[in-house]
Amino acid sequence: MKQHLLLGFCLVLLLSLTAATTAVLIGGGPVELSPDESVNITPVNSTESYEVPQTTVLGALDEASILGAFEYQVAEDLPPEEGNLSILSIAGIENEIVNGTPNNWTFWMNDEAGTTGPAVTNVTDGDNLTFSYGPPDHTLEDALYTLTVNVTVTGNVTPMPTGNVTPTPTGNVTPTPTTTPVTPGAESIELELYEGWNFVSIPRPLSAGNNTVAAVFGDLDTGGRPVYTFAPASGFTPLGDNETLEVLEGYWVYSAEDTTLQLNLSTNPMRAPAVRTLSPGWNAIGYSDLTERTADETLTSVEDVWVLVVGFDAENQAYRPALINNVTGAQGENQRLSPTEGYWLFVTEDGRLAAISA
Repeated sequence: MKQHLLLGFCLVLLLSLTAATTAVLIGGGPVELSPDESVNITPVNSTESYEVPQTTVLGALDEASILGAFEYQVAEDLPPEEGNLSILSIAGIENEIVNGTPNNWTFWMNDEAGTTGPAVTNVTDGDNLTFSYGPPDHTLEDALYTLTVNVTVTGNVTPMPTGNVTPTPTGNVTPTPTTTPVTPGAESIELELYEGWNFVSIPRPLSAGNNTVAAVFGDLDTGGRPVYTFAPASGFTPLGDNETLEVLEGYWVYSAEDTTLQLNLSTNPMRAPAVRTLSPGWNAIGYSDLTERTADETLTSVEDVWVLVVGFDAENQAYRPALINNVTGAQGENQRLSPTEGYWLFVTEDGRLAAISA
C-alpha cells in the first residue's frame, strides 16, 4: 500500500521567493494517524527520548515531517502537565528574537489557538491543524508562516451518507450512491486514477446528474477518505457527497487501487466559461481543456501574478518539477499541462483565472 503524501513541496520555494509576505503557507496536506501507535521524540536540549502518542498535535507534526521530507525540532521547556515539549523549529524556521520581538511556533486546532502543549493535545478524525510562526499573540491572518495538516485517524471512519441515515461501519465503508445512467453518445473523457493520492480536475462542466462527488467517486474505494479541496485561507477542506465538482478546482482523491472513471461532460451549448478567484500563495487549480496546452497559454489570464505551477505524478506518488513563469526550457512556461490533472499554482496577489475552453 502506498503512503499518504504530505503536500510539502513548497517549503524551500516559498522561503526563497516570498519571505516578506504575511501568512505565507509553507506546506500542507493530509496525514493518517493510528490511535495504537506512538513516536519517540528527543528534544534538542536533552538526551531523554519521549514517547508521544501519534494522535496528538506533535504526533501529527512528526508524521507530516516524514511524508513531507522536512525536519522539525522540539525543546524540553514546558511543565510536565503540558507534556514537557514545545516546538522549536519547522523546516529550518527557528524560534528567534527579531528586533527585540520573539517569533515562535504555535498551533491551532480547527482555527482555535492551542492552550496546552503539543505532546498532550489530542487530535481526532477530521481535525484541521495549523502550525503558525510569528510574534506573541499573532493570529492566523498575520502570522509570518503557516503549515497546515488535515488529520485522518484510522479505525474511526464514518462515511458521509447520501440520505439522513447515519451508518456505523465496522471497517472501510464506501457509500454506494444512485447515479444517473450515462446517455448514449454523450461527450465523455476518462479520469485515470492510481493507487494512493491523485491530484485531479474536471476539464469541462459535467452533465446534470453526473456532476457531484457521489456521482463521480461514489463507487471508488477511497479507504474511507473524503475528497479534498484546498484554499489558502481555509487549507484542506473535505467535500460532501452532494457537492458539485467545478471546473478550475483541483481535487485530492485517494484510490485503493489503479482504476479508470468516466467523466460525462455537459453538451449544453449555452454554458459560460468558468472563472476562479485566486488568493496570494498556493492555490489548488484544475486544467480547463480536453487537450494539452502550455502553461503560458493556460495561465494567460493571470500572467502578471503567477510565479510557479507544479503538477503531481500520481503513478509514482511524487511531484513533477515546478514550471516557472517567463522562463523557457525544461522547467519553463513552454511546458504543457494536461486534461484531468490538478496543479498547485503560486500567485503573488489576487487574480482571476479564466477557463481556456467552455
